[in-house]
Amino acid sequence: MRNKSSEPSKVTRSKVWVAGHTHSDGRPVRPEFSETIVSEMGSGTISTSVRDDAVSQVLGKDKSGRIRGMSRGVTASKLAFLQARDSHVQKLKAQQAELINKINDLQNEVCGLSKRKKSDDVSISETSNANKVVTRCQLLDWCSMDDIVVGEGEFCSAEPMYKIDRIPLGLNAAAVIVNSVSKEDAYVWRPTTTIFSLGKAMGAKIAWPSDKIIFDSDNNSPTDNQTAGSSAPLDRIVIFDWNLEDMIVAEGQLISTDPKELANNIPLGPNVAIVKVHMVINKDAYLWRPTNEMILMGDTLNEFIAWPIQKIGYSNLTPRTASPKESSPAVKLLFPY
Repeated sequence: MRNKSSEPSKVTRSKVWVAGHTHSDGRPVRPEFSETIVSEMGSGTISTSVRDDAVSQVLGKDKSGRIRGMSRGVTASKLAFLQARDSHVQKLKAQQAELINKINDLQNEVCGLSKRKKSDDVSISETSNANKVVTRCQLLDWCSMDDIVVGEGEFCSAEPMYKIDRIPLGLNAAAVIVNSVSKEDAYVWRPTTTIFSLGKAMGAKIAWPSDKIIFDSDNNSPTDNQTAGSSAPLDRIVIFDWNLEDMIVAEGQLISTDPKELANNIPLGPNVAIVKVHMVINKDAYLWRPTNEMILMGDTLNEFIAWPIQKIGYSNLTPRTASPKESSPAVKLLFPY
C-alpha cells in the first residue's frame, strides 16, 4: 500500500488491516470484523503506535511475537525500529534539500564573483596596454655577419627572467613581437615545434639576440638606428632621485611599464618602470627597490632596475658627465604628475 500511496507516511497498520479484511466493494470479509472496520473508518486521527490504534482497541492486545495486519516475522520492536528509521530518513531528506538550495545559492554567487573578476582583469589589461610604451624595432639575421634586416616588430623586454613559453630569456636576449617579415625563410633564434622560420612567427612573441635588434629612432622612419646591445641608446632617459627633487642620478633606457613584468623576480606593479642603467651620475644614491646585490646606484651599471615612472625624464642629449647637483634644461618628465 505504501508503494502505491501518494502519501506513504499516512499508511498505518489499521488501514492495512482494513484493506486486507474487506472486499473491493467495501463489505467485510467476515461479519465479526465490521465493528473494527467501522471504528477505523470513523476515526479521524492517525496513530503510529500499534498499542493505541483502532485494531488494538477493538480486537485487544496483539499476541507476543506477532502483530495483526502485518506480515509474518514482524514484531513490535522491529516495527518501532522501522518507524524510527523512516522518521530519521525524512529528516535527512529535508536537510539534504536545504543543503542543495544553499549550494545552488553559493554557486550562483561564485559565478557572479567570477564574472566581475574577469571584467576587472579585462579593464586592468586595457589600462596596462594603454600605458605601455611601444618601441618599434628591426630584426637582423642572426646567422649572417652582415646587417641584413629580416623583419620588423615591437620590443617587449630584455629582462633575463622574462619568460616566453615558460622559458626565461637569459642574458643578451630580448623578447619581440613580429609584425612584418621581409625574409620568411630566415631561421628563428629559438625554434619551437610550431615556429622554426620567421614566416611562421607573424604576430607571435619570440626571443632574439640583443645585438641583432635595431631600435627605430622615429616611429615613422627606420633610419639612424642603433642595436639593442649598444651601450648608448638613441632615446635616452634620465633617472631622478626618488627621495629628492630634480636631482639626476643616472641615465639609461626605458624597457617596460607593464605592471606584470618582472624586475629581479618581482612584478613591477602600477606606476613603475623597468630601466637599464647606462651611465651613473650619483653612485651614492639609494635604489628605490634594492636587492641583495644592488643597494646604491653605483651597483647598477648596465643592470635592469625598477624605478617610479614619476621620477623618469626623457632626453635626447648625448652622454654627459655632469655632477650630481647639475640638472639638464633639455629634460622633461616622461610621465608627469
